[in-house]
Amino acid sequence: MKGIWEEFIKHNLETYHKGTIVKMKDIGRKGKLIFKLVKDRFYCRQSNLPQKVFFIDKLKKLKPEGRIAYRKFWHNGDIEYRLGYYVISQYGKRKGHWMFGQYNPIMPLRDLEKIL
Repeated sequence: MKGIWEEFIKHNLETYHKGTIVKMKDIGRKGKLIFKLVKDRFYCRQSNLPQKVFFIDKLKKLKPEGRIAYRKFWHNGDIEYRLGYYVISQYGKRKGHWMFGQYNPIMPLRDLEKIL
């Protein structure tokens, strides 16, 4: 297991780096949210589980596509942060492969600071 997360992070940074456009499904499922990574992702391996890697994205809101649930709260140019994780799957067809954590919070800095 030694080194498995370092290899994953190296590969992941090739895809997700400063300037990368990130698209996410809107919670209302009728549109997409478009962001740009403002900084390279920050990664941290879970201290007691080398099969799990956390990350933080600093994102700039670019534009929504389609109909989004909270349109009046979307402001192009706002900065928000996404906390997420990847984990090596233990089940199904993806067993043994890195999987993106399906549910990740996205929030402004003032909210992240409260948590930290």
